[in-house]
Amino acid sequence: MLAYVDENARAIIAVDTKKDISNDTMPAVFLNTTTGVFKYNQTALRNSIRLESLERYDPGTLVIADFHHTPYGCASWPAFWMHGENWPQNGEIDIFEGWNDNTRGRATLHTTPGCSHDPTGIQTGKVLQETCDSSVNYNAGCSVEDPTTDFFGPTLNKNGGAVFAAMYTNSEISVWRWRRQDVPQDIEDNVPRPETWPTPTATWRSGASCNIDQKFGPQNIIINIAMCGDSDLNTYAQGKCPGKCYDHLLKGSNYKEVYFAINSIKIFKGLPDAVSKVTPLPPPGSKPVVPPPGLKPVIPPTGTKPVVPPLDTKPVVPPPGTKPVIPPPGIKPVVPPSGNKPADPSHHAKSGDPPSNLKLMTSAQDESLLNINSESSDPNPKANVPPPK
Repeated sequence: MLAYVDENARAIIAVDTKKDISNDTMPAVFLNTTTGVFKYNQTALRNSIRLESLERYDPGTLVIADFHHTPYGCASWPAFWMHGENWPQNGEIDIFEGWNDNTRGRATLHTTPGCSHDPTGIQTGKVLQETCDSSVNYNAGCSVEDPTTDFFGPTLNKNGGAVFAAMYTNSEISVWRWRRQDVPQDIEDNVPRPETWPTPTATWRSGASCNIDQKFGPQNIIINIAMCGDSDLNTYAQGKCPGKCYDHLLKGSNYKEVYFAINSIKIFKGLPDAVSKVTPLPPPGSKPVVPPPGLKPVIPPTGTKPVVPPLDTKPVVPPPGTKPVIPPPGIKPVVPPSGNKPADPSHHAKSGDPPSNLKLMTSAQDESLLNINSESSDPNPKANVPPPK
């Protein structure tokens, strides 16, 4: 079984590790030079899994995935991603993606012509490609590499996994990663507040370089493991993987670490535009503002708000000569019982409550929203809809 729930209630998505493929059956792919159509040798393919949501998610969606283990190893290409109908017309958002024995993952957008990554955007990742146009650079897309090795490969798995988030609105697409000890508490409490999160790993804001509202439409959410696809092949020789990609594919035991173990995938809907508030970095060469000696900044207590008197009100001043009213001994002031609610309903919300329009939709084990398809080691990576990179 390549897709199941284990004894720890984790969803497992794996590659077939039992089957060994005879070298006599290779190659796996034949090109008909007359028609230009690829044909596949089914006996030379290794089985895998692709999960795709039945629902498409509109702008205003926040996806949060908690991975305990992610696929890693030569001749593997795992991805957690989204794409719209009639690819690339409605765009593609790659949240988690990596290849072979690489130690840094990527986040990437793929679009029609006329969209690029704004190099002045504030993020922690490294921009590898600026143009998102899928018709150039072999469909590399506008890719951002993780700043550390904590989010792909053996380090991630050794640390017990990580949490990934992607926010998609009409004005912004942003992607975050957290080591388990750094996950914001609002995520743990199912009341995510992206505006309070630290700087994203990757962010693409709508503007002159790319109109997100025009380039992206409703998105299906997908998780899959491909093997020896074209991007996988392009990076195979860059690491320490031996021989050729298809040679590595022959032995099932080579894929022992190529599986997802998923604690949860949560989808929130109803996110407003312009949610995240990334503080701009100061211009190069600028100096911080330092107060004069002896002057200390006034910092109000956490959670306090400025008191603003109602318009046209005047302070009440007692008549001259009056004395304050002091209750007789033994009389205590009246305190409303605990649990009484103020008359103003706007005061009811707790600081940790989510916006009223932000709703949790599903988790990784809600099969009613997932379409499970068998996938093999097709060199067309994210099979069936987008063409190979």
